[in-house]
Amino acid sequence: MKKIYMFAIAVLCIIIVPNISFAASELLPSIDKLRSVQLQAINSGNPLLYSTALEREQENIRKTIQATLEEKISSLQTEYSVAQNDQAVPTAIDVQNKIIESLEEYLVQTKADISVETANRDTIQSTLNTLDENDATNRKTATEELVTSITTIDTLQILEKQLQQSINQQQERLIALKQQQLRGQYTTLWKIALYSGIILLIIGLERITRRVLAGRIADDNRRYHFIKLFSLSTYSIVTIIAIVSALAAWPSALSSLAIIGAGIAIALQDLVKDFVGWVLILRNQLFARGHRITVGQLSGEVVDIGLLRTSVLEIGIGGTTEALERSGKLLSFPNSQVLTQALTNHSKTSTYMRAEMKLTITLESDYKKAKEIFTKIVDQYTLEYAEKDVKQTRQRGRELYYIPNKIAENQIFMTLNADGIEFIIRFTVPIGERRAVISTLTEAILDALQKQKNIALAYTTIQYYQA
Repeated sequence: MKKIYMFAIAVLCIIIVPNISFAASELLPSIDKLRSVQLQAINSGNPLLYSTALEREQENIRKTIQATLEEKISSLQTEYSVAQNDQAVPTAIDVQNKIIESLEEYLVQTKADISVETANRDTIQSTLNTLDENDATNRKTATEELVTSITTIDTLQILEKQLQQSINQQQERLIALKQQQLRGQYTTLWKIALYSGIILLIIGLERITRRVLAGRIADDNRRYHFIKLFSLSTYSIVTIIAIVSALAAWPSALSSLAIIGAGIAIALQDLVKDFVGWVLILRNQLFARGHRITVGQLSGEVVDIGLLRTSVLEIGIGGTTEALERSGKLLSFPNSQVLTQALTNHSKTSTYMRAEMKLTITLESDYKKAKEIFTKIVDQYTLEYAEKDVKQTRQRGRELYYIPNKIAENQIFMTLNADGIEFIIRFTVPIGERRAVISTLTEAILDALQKQKNIALAYTTIQYYQA
């Protein structure tokens, strides 16, 4: 009897599929009953009388094996944290493949054990057939060994059947998981297409709405600020909704967001610099729409400040006394240039600039009378500009800069040169109107000088003498 139990333990005590095991205590009572019934059937000489009992004990073994398999497989799935959602499907498929592979490996081993035990049973049966009818002791031992072998074969065949059934069930589940994964992929593509369509629709509606509403605003300044604010608000809301929706649909994307962000920052570093430049422009108030600026070799009047680029109307630059007038060209430069290039804002503290014009009168002219005339004419046309310039500079610069008191009057300087007495007249003009103001002053001065007989303009002359 001890030999029988040791053999049963060796075969069935620990049946291992990775992380799947059967305790001997769960099977030994049923195996012992099955062996007893088989022994009674053989000794009775009429095995048919015990067929029902044999089937009952075999069914008990089958149920025990099935319940234990299901419990252990379920435990393995829980250990691998197999959740029923699209994100966990790839993990579930990997676990399912491992379970099926392990079950198939043990099924092969079980079939091999059945073959070995069948050969052992046939050997014992042959030995029993050769024993003498009067050799009761050896025949009893051989009979018990034969019953143990038959019981082992029956148990292994039950195990083989249950393993095959479990493999079929797990394969069906694997197919279902793959179908679920495929549906998830189609769902993902559909979500991407849906979100893209919604974004395009919102962009189209934003442009139509912006044009309709902007057309009703007569003031250019208000219309510009409305368009910028409306567009920025719309795209910001769309971006936030897209990010939140993406994170809700794909929570696992949050863990890789930092890596993705770093990769995007490296790949699009120029765009990142442009955005930083835009923030710097607004934060430090480097310039605003309508200001005349020079960045590097490019100069113009700002007409738009975008997230990535700034647009300007080109103006001519040749020093502080140049006209600063528009050339008619629209230029655009990346905002990142304000990080590396020298920036000159001609309109930051005032919309006025200092200009000058030079006049030369002859040495014989009444220079005092000429200075009086020039002063009166220049003050008449430009003194109000100088006063506005001082006021603007004081108001705009007091919060950001230290600006010493500016000269609030026009200036006239005199110097002698080879042609006569040169007057240098300095005055204030609106930026971009230098030529118009100088033209007006020139006309007024010429009209005044025509009435004076003792004041004449000097000019370079060349005389030729014939020998």
